[in-house]
Amino acid sequence: MLKLRKISGISLLEIVVAVALTTIIAGAVTAYLTGSINLEQKGKVYNQLNQNAAVAFGWLERDIRSASFITKATPTKLVLTTTAGSITYNFDGSKLTRAASGSTETLLGSASEAVNAFSFSYRDQNIPLVFNSSNEIDSASLMNIRLVTLVLKMSIGKQAIDATTSVRFQPGSLPVWNVELSRSYAKISSAFIDPEFKDYHHIRVREGIYPETVSLPLFKSFYLEGGYDQAFINQVGTSVIDCTNITNSVGIAGVGNSSTALTIDGFSIENPAREGFDFSFYGALSIRNCSVTGGGNPTYNGAIAVSVGGNVTIENCKVQNYKGNQGLFFVRIKNLTIRDCAVSYVGTGSSGSGLNFTFPNETGAVTKIINSSFNNCRLLGIQMSDYSGRTFIYNCETSGSNNWGIADGSEGDVEIRNCKLSGNNTGYAGYGSPANRNINIFNSEIKNITNGIALYATGASIYNCDISGGGGFGVILNNTPPPVNEAQVNIYNSRIYRQGTGVFIYPDLGKLTMRNCLVAESGNYGLGSMHFDKISLNNVSIVNNLNSLAGDSGPASIKSSIIKSNLTPSSSLQPLAWSNVQYSLIDNPNVSASTGIANQNSSYVALADIFTNPANADYSLKDGSARIDGGHIDPIFNESINPATSLALPPAKGFQRCDMGAYGGPHAKNGVGIKLEVSDDTSTDWHEDKLGTY
Repeated sequence: MLKLRKISGISLLEIVVAVALTTIIAGAVTAYLTGSINLEQKGKVYNQLNQNAAVAFGWLERDIRSASFITKATPTKLVLTTTAGSITYNFDGSKLTRAASGSTETLLGSASEAVNAFSFSYRDQNIPLVFNSSNEIDSASLMNIRLVTLVLKMSIGKQAIDATTSVRFQPGSLPVWNVELSRSYAKISSAFIDPEFKDYHHIRVREGIYPETVSLPLFKSFYLEGGYDQAFINQVGTSVIDCTNITNSVGIAGVGNSSTALTIDGFSIENPAREGFDFSFYGALSIRNCSVTGGGNPTYNGAIAVSVGGNVTIENCKVQNYKGNQGLFFVRIKNLTIRDCAVSYVGTGSSGSGLNFTFPNETGAVTKIINSSFNNCRLLGIQMSDYSGRTFIYNCETSGSNNWGIADGSEGDVEIRNCKLSGNNTGYAGYGSPANRNINIFNSEIKNITNGIALYATGASIYNCDISGGGGFGVILNNTPPPVNEAQVNIYNSRIYRQGTGVFIYPDLGKLTMRNCLVAESGNYGLGSMHFDKISLNNVSIVNNLNSLAGDSGPASIKSSIIKSNLTPSSSLQPLAWSNVQYSLIDNPNVSASTGIANQNSSYVALADIFTNPANADYSLKDGSARIDGGHIDPIFNESINPATSLALPPAKGFQRCDMGAYGGPHAKNGVGIKLEVSDDTSTDWHEDKLGTY
């Protein structure tokens, strides 16, 4: 009989147990992996938080250590003053920002990062400083801060860190600062012996008094700047170099070479035994906002002395009560500019010049003197000697010198514009070797001076000038030694009033052209020359002088002019001298019988019938005067008219035909004499068509 055997397998219970074990193992593995991933993510967050805090702390530590001062301190705001400017840290409740150099960046508190707590605290050595009612450290205590502590709490999501940093603060205390090295010094001289001092560094000096002399390093280019505030940010005054008790002292001295450039700014030198500033051989030199007061010795050259240089600029500087020979002294400078300077009370005894420049050895040398004054210097205001370059003197003043306001012994062209020369022996005087050069004097006032303008040149033009109140010559062309070539002197639209002699041209020396000029009330001659054939007068009034004209040798060319009521009339002149007179009023009985054209003998015409108010020096033509429209009939002498009325434009009167005298003709201007035009443009030569004022 066949028997069946029982078959056994995996029971349900076994299956359930196996599945359970597998699930447990899988869950453990999953939990392990998940934990590992979360731990890695938490680590990254913590690292990011710590890194962000470290970056912010790094900025804060660097800025505090480089700061000169703390100018504001609250629990959430810190303002530092550094040599680079102001730096502000500010927490607005959600983010920390740093503002510097016009830009702001966020250090902490980005979109994914929260700053949950933030606080600055401050200590004075070991004593905590207390905030005032405005929740800030008061200004009196800011200088006592020595430790700055920042405590903050940051988080990303649920991950957070606490961070703290403390930085020691040492406020700036030494008065001299090297900007590039962020280093301070006790003395100015100490900054230059620092082994790390290099070209083009900025040395800044606080406002204050420094009893030392400064010898600059050889052949270095750099900036020396004085008068700074405590933070070395703003110039608020000057730094005073006090040489009072220093033997044989020079305030600041240096030697460079053709490739070095030096800038000095904001220093006052007091009582130097020798020079205040003494520099040699610099390729470029700028001295700005400086002064020299007192001191000096006739043995030494100048308060500011520069020898052998390329481009030299002296700007906004002052010299006063200096006993040396010159206030400003320059030798062999290629291009010199003096602007906005004041020099006064220079010299002792019979010596002392406000400015002296000499001996350029460079082709095309140029000197510009602009907006400056040279007053009460013992001997001379401005002196040029043996100088071959071109010189421009604009908007300047000289007064009170015992000799000359401007003494010109140079060999180059000179232009003087918008200047006031007063109270000197001679306003402008040429001397030496004139060579072939031109002197132009424009729009200037020369008053109360013995001689106004003493010319010594081969060409001279005087435009729009007022020369008055002196006892000598208004304008004289000098004769010792004689010029190389015959000179041409032009005097346009100028008034020469109450001088000893108005204009005098020495024999054989030159030609004179005068146009729209008034020569009045001279103590001797109005005009003198021994060669009247070299004189041309167009629309000139020579009136009320002791003697009208002194001359000989040929006829002058006189058109549309008035020579009248001089105490000694012109009858002494040879009749030949009147043969080229046209359409003029002449106080001489020979005139009407001469070969001239349409002239009038003024012997029987009163001044009051001709001029507006001669008693008060108003020599414009009186309304209704017969001399109105009485000048030359040639159309080239016609006056400008108002098209609406056909009347002449002022100062002319009547209609289009030329008036007689200084105020008629096509070139007449309102007011004979000075008419200022401000300009320091020296880029081109000045000619008639560029003046526009005569």
